[in-house]
Amino acid sequence: MILSSLKQLKVFSVISTLAMLSLVAGCGSGGGSGDNDAGNNGGGILRPASSVSGSNDSDYGYNGVELIDAENNYAARQYSPYASVLKDCVLVDAAVDSCALSDLPFLGDGNVTPTVDQIMDRTIVSHNWMAERFEEVLRTAPDTLLHMFSSTTMVQISSKVRPSYYDWDIGSIHLDPAFLWTTVEEKLTIDTTPDFRASFGDELQFWFLSTLRNASGERLIPFFSLLDDSVRTVEDTKISTISLLFYELTHAADFMPLNKLSSIDQSLSASDAIIATRDDRPSKRLRTLEPLISEDLYNIAQVRWRGRDATAQQIATTATDGGTNMSTDGAAHLYGYVTQYEDLAELVTTVLMGFHYDGFTNIGFVQKPADVENYACDELTVGWGQRNRLADPLVRERARLAAELVVKMTPELRAYLDNALGNVETMDTSLSWCDAQSPGIVIASNGHARSKQSHDYPRSGPLLREMLLQENRKHPESLIAD
Repeated sequence: MILSSLKQLKVFSVISTLAMLSLVAGCGSGGGSGDNDAGNNGGGILRPASSVSGSNDSDYGYNGVELIDAENNYAARQYSPYASVLKDCVLVDAAVDSCALSDLPFLGDGNVTPTVDQIMDRTIVSHNWMAERFEEVLRTAPDTLLHMFSSTTMVQISSKVRPSYYDWDIGSIHLDPAFLWTTVEEKLTIDTTPDFRASFGDELQFWFLSTLRNASGERLIPFFSLLDDSVRTVEDTKISTISLLFYELTHAADFMPLNKLSSIDQSLSASDAIIATRDDRPSKRLRTLEPLISEDLYNIAQVRWRGRDATAQQIATTATDGGTNMSTDGAAHLYGYVTQYEDLAELVTTVLMGFHYDGFTNIGFVQKPADVENYACDELTVGWGQRNRLADPLVRERARLAAELVVKMTPELRAYLDNALGNVETMDTSLSWCDAQSPGIVIASNGHARSKQSHDYPRSGPLLREMLLQENRKHPESLIAD
């Protein structure tokens, strides 16, 4: 998910009714205005608080529950060698103003893997807990992920970063803290503004859904509501946060390939360095060597995520029709048809979540229910779907190339792609989406048995809608000139 300028983040404040999953629209932010400047020091809120990990200063940072604007973000580590430049660099309005690499270089050289401490030295936050949770996740992250940080200049985690995105203007990733919360108090610091694209594709008669499962068909990522008083552990946040990071860091490695880092002219700005390597982008090579072929799915993706008006033909397209197109093409997810950048990121993330966490990506086109604000699982009839999409031969080869172009390949990762993907399974179209997740079994016909074997989806109600929203959020991106 890519934004070409921080200016585009302002569109996230546009609130529209969420047609598919309406629960979120009526909920408040749970915080204050974000304009409270008490305790300001040079524009940043620096109130007495407990120590941020690594800061060595018990009076540094902020532990309140107000929503905080980017102007009041601060370096997670006060004594980082980059603490004095992070906020100025993240607040630039255009690529022409991005910081020089001599002031804020990329994190790595493409050879040596950045350490967690080096990453935390480049992190800016609105609240102490965000830095603490982020560091806890990074301490358990695979080296593959840490190495991908080489192509970034900094990380922002902040109240009003919602949703997450990559910004090529400054070579940075920006993370939605909704992935990291563990307590009710932490939830209160997170903006809950709905996605401005909520009504895009309302004319279509199907939904495209995806979910990450284990080998038994159970959710790999545990679900916890952002909108109630539930709490969770750091362990509960790790897989979803690492999946997000794989995605955003794929964008970073696409715009600043790992094999170009050691030869960058350090007198350039981050954006100029990224522009200088534009012909070497992995997504461009993927599109040239293994292109997607379905024009119909490309056009549908523009309706669903870009807001293009649907044609009569697209309005008439059924869930079965969408699946027919998907079954003869090699995208990991429908979102991959939006741009070459999302195609690459979907493929790489699918590979790495499978390799590191035994995650199986299930996808499907389902019939849209008649009442999109009040429906049950049984109404989400599968028109076409696959369990373990990565094992589809058309996807497997494209995913292998995508991984080779982006990540530091190891013998173990190559062996996984060669021998350990398992088999793809086509979903039974007599089942609902909720009941079609279990591999290789026939779901009993009565509702009680189906409920037992569907593992985790509620059969109906607001929680089902929120769960589907959380699983299927796709963060905004923008057109970027090749």
